[in-house]
Amino acid sequence: MHARKKRYINKIMPEVKIKISTDIDSFYPILINNKAKHKVEPTHTLEELKVLMKKFPDKIKLLLSYKNNTVIGGALNFIANKNTSILFYNMIDYDYQDLQIGSLQIYESLKWSKENHLNYLDIGVSQLYKNNIIIPHNSLIHFKEQFGAQAMIRKVMELKL
Repeated sequence: MHARKKRYINKIMPEVKIKISTDIDSFYPILINNKAKHKVEPTHTLEELKVLMKKFPDKIKLLLSYKNNTVIGGALNFIANKNTSILFYNMIDYDYQDLQIGSLQIYESLKWSKENHLNYLDIGVSQLYKNNIIIPHNSLIHFKEQFGAQAMIRKVMELKL
């Protein structure tokens, strides 16, 4: 991990606590607000996440970030297989964006994955779309590389019938 990221994380650790939780109701409004900022909706509804968490309690882990007992962000991790977890949602309350809690949540997801004997943490795609063309999102790629991530190409195919 890049030294600057380590400094950010160490700086905010005394202020922000991260705990494993099942309180998806506290997380979901933050998820909605994050997605709305980018004019999209979450992949899952609140009800769908509740069903998934109930059906797969050992495969879905929610890490909530707290400041002064207030939820200010969260990371929802899915265990995809015996080697890999996916950081499916890494969301922050934008009122606290200056704290860099997104970075802390990635760090804690990495720690959690390692403690659970997983070899990989997929921290998601890093692309933009322009007129159905996929373009690398270079600043997001750089951000993820500061955690030791390596970029991989995902091919997208479309079948026209």
